[in-house]
Amino acid sequence: MAIQFNCPNCGTELHFNYLKIGDEFKCTECNSRGIVPESGKEAELTSRGEINGKDISGYLKGRATPQTNSNQEDQINSYNNRFPAVKIVSALIKVVAWIVFVALVVFGFYAFNIGHPLEGIKWFIIGATILVFNLAFSEILLVILAIEENTRKSIKK
Repeated sequence: MAIQFNCPNCGTELHFNYLKIGDEFKCTECNSRGIVPESGKEAELTSRGEINGKDISGYLKGRATPQTNSNQEDQINSYNNRFPAVKIVSALIKVVAWIVFVALVVFGFYAFNIGHPLEGIKWFIIGATILVFNLAFSEILLVILAIEENTRKSIKK
């Protein structure tokens, strides 16, 4: 299904194969960008480049896929570059949590070997608890960053 409508800037009749109402477009004449209006009409595009019997192959530059929203790409890149220190701290917390867990498991096995099985279980439980809480805390930091970014996006709208 194709869509046809007039450019709100220059009035040129536009035809696009892969867009729908609400998608971003770029005018083939004036190069202005906009959103496909609700007044856009769906039209059947034939294999010969005709819409509703009218040959539009001469100016069917709009056959391209939808324009990418450079704003969205900028937002994604800005998120990836925001708060690098917090992301590094989150990663370090994960690494330290695993190191502490492995060390406490080793203490636990040592306690088993010297004849104190309850001490071994205690060290394993402490290590597992530290691991779980630190991994959860590092993920919470990343969730807070995602919430901050989504809040920033909603405020911009």
